[in-house]
Amino acid sequence: MQLSEENHQTVFLRSSEDAGESELAFFKRLDEELNKVISFYKTKVDEIGLLLLSVVCEIVNEVEELSKQRKTLIALRIKAKDPDYFGSSCIFSSRFTDVIQETKMRGEGKDKQRTGSDDLVK
Repeated sequence: MQLSEENHQTVFLRSSEDAGESELAFFKRLDEELNKVISFYKTKVDEIGLLLLSVVCEIVNEVEELSKQRKTLIALRIKAKDPDYFGSSCIFSSRFTDVIQETKMRGEGKDKQRTGSDDLVK
């Protein structure tokens, strides 16, 4: 078999005079079927690659969300232990206060969604 970029084609080492017409037809048909199989599996590999990419993107988004939540929990733990801690350092104050505010805003939005759906259930 000769490997080419798109199609595979059988190469005969004997001259075509030695090979019968039926043999040539058989190998031509065999090459066509092989090319169909290769095309099918290339398509499947591409589909799986796209699916894998979308799963990885979802995981990355979830990791980013969990990282934000972790930072918020750290900031809240620090604030609970020492309420004046954020006031003493303006670096921590602005960074963690922004994270806390962002989390509060997201939480309020979720509470409103929950309240709205709870009203529908009642």
